[in-house]
Amino acid sequence: SNKANLQNQIDEIEAKLDETSISQKMKVFNQIFSEYCYRLYSEKYILAYNSNWSAEKKFPVTAESFGGNVGTGKKKALIVAFDLAYMKFAEEMKITVPKFVIHDKLENTHINQLKTIFEICQNINGQYILPILRERIQEIEEYLVAESVVLELSENDKFFKV
Repeated sequence: SNKANLQNQIDEIEAKLDETSISQKMKVFNQIFSEYCYRLYSEKYILAYNSNWSAEKKFPVTAESFGGNVGTGKKKALIVAFDLAYMKFAEEMKITVPKFVIHDKLENTHINQLKTIFEICQNINGQYILPILRERIQEIEEYLVAESVVLELSENDKFFKV
């Protein structure tokens, strides 16, 4: 009975979804997301909504590319682009959301994309938390790193001073 009740609630929510409203919101989000992806890889990606997802038993949204192969580092950078685009989208749409994103393991992301991520973050009203070795970002302009760092840890300066 719990499952049936939850399914009824899901059905009610789906009935309330307005395709036009979803399309408009997707358009706004995709403008931001596509710009960030283009800045990172000179390729445009969009978030695509499949209104027939339930019948096809697929996830309702996918990231679609206009070309190119996606390697490990590229996937990670596109996830960053997605999350930062959502923060910017939420701000523009006046949606209350947490104003931070945390990512780990950007070691496979090329230094050019890391620099672009730092630059994108300069225009985000929020915080991008990135644990990364100083050596990994030494090619990024020092002023950009200095403006971005909130907390830097080392052998002598450990988290919680432990």
